[in-house]
Amino acid sequence: MGGNMMVEAKHITLESLSRKMEFVVDASSLILAAVLIIVGVMILGATVQDLLHLSSGTLHDTRAVVLNVLNILVIMELIRMFLKMEVKQYFQVTILIDAGLVFVVREILVTLYDNAQDHLAGQLMVFMVFCAARLALGWAGRRKPDAEAPKAVR
Repeated sequence: MGGNMMVEAKHITLESLSRKMEFVVDASSLILAAVLIIVGVMILGATVQDLLHLSSGTLHDTRAVVLNVLNILVIMELIRMFLKMEVKQYFQVTILIDAGLVFVVREILVTLYDNAQDHLAGQLMVFMVFCAARLALGWAGRRKPDAEAPKAVR
């Protein structure tokens, strides 16, 4: 009898610890999303300021605006990833790939703006890998029936 009660007490303790850890992970996701929102708003403010001071439409003047907009898109994808992770209680790889695609496109545009095409082939290769992964996951997702994802995956 005593052994059964001890096993039950351990189970309750592990369950309690698991709930506390899940709360910490959920809170961390929300905190990271909030930090990214603040950073995004700061970048948006810098972009508006750059637009107001845009005197000529030269490549150098527009470069900062375009890169800031792309930075905001990357941040928005990451915020979406953290919020969905908190709401759905699991991690969606497709959202991470979407953020990666936006980031790689940003890096390709930076390379093109800077005329530093040494890394362009590698960046295009990474872009194609992300595209192939996104297409494969999208295709696999359409073939599956709507099944609930496991709650334990993070």
